[in-house]
Amino acid sequence: MSMQYKQGSDSSVGANLNLFYHYKKSLIDLKKEQYFGQMADVRAMPKSFGKTIKQFHYLPLLDDRNINDQGIDAAGVTTANEVTITIKNPDGMTWYAVGNGIDAAAALTAAQAEAVDVFKQLSVFDTNYATTVAALIALDPAWVITAGSAVPAFGNLYGSSKDIGYISGKLPVLSETGGRVNRVGYRRVTIEGTIEKMGFFSEYTQESLDFDNEEDLLGHITREAVRGANEIVEDMLQIDLINGAGVAYYGGTATKVSELTGETGADASDITYGLLVKLDTELNNN
Repeated sequence: MSMQYKQGSDSSVGANLNLFYHYKKSLIDLKKEQYFGQMADVRAMPKSFGKTIKQFHYLPLLDDRNINDQGIDAAGVTTANEVTITIKNPDGMTWYAVGNGIDAAAALTAAQAEAVDVFKQLSVFDTNYATTVAALIALDPAWVITAGSAVPAFGNLYGSSKDIGYISGKLPVLSETGGRVNRVGYRRVTIEGTIEKMGFFSEYTQESLDFDNEEDLLGHITREAVRGANEIVEDMLQIDLINGAGVAYYGGTATKVSELTGETGADASDITYGLLVKLDTELNNN
């Protein structure tokens, strides 16, 4: 039936176009859950202080990121470097191989030797470190074996190592004539954020004011605008958290964007469900 002017009776809000009886109760979709916003807080910014927020982040003493040059171990002053190799199998189990040396190269060699011991315990050893790594990744690209950068070995005592045997040897034991030993250092980093104004609006036409006969229209629009604003805040917080986590996963054997070939090429790099599950777990942990 086509709509014709002045057909039907007046609505409850006055003379209007209302061709048929209809329910006033609208169907309202379930709003999205507020998850990240409840963990955020608000900074009160005084006037004329710019639009940049700066805050210090003090790193824990026993943390890999607490890199400094204050290291003195139980034997006295040392300039040793430390490298940690992370070994993660397709099931998500993780092992850490930590090596120390007088420089970065020596520390990496020591860490690789520790990694070889891990491989032998897992019964996957094949000749040497490099050969074993290549064989494991060729067998299943889900293996993740990475060597971290060299850091001062004793700036935070035992460098947040997960190796119980290694930690036992680095516990800060003191003796009566031990001298100046077990010095540690602390580090802080500066985090910056910029304030941006954001918003959206709705328009009303003259005809919408003259002919729309829904009594709760303003209430519906206000409710949905608030929900939309909340969803935008949630999205922004998620983007900041994901970018700040420093996590990058690539499909297949790819290690950078230029190596992503999808399902084509010599080495397929398509994204799998298992990879998405691991990424979700890693982001949640961060």
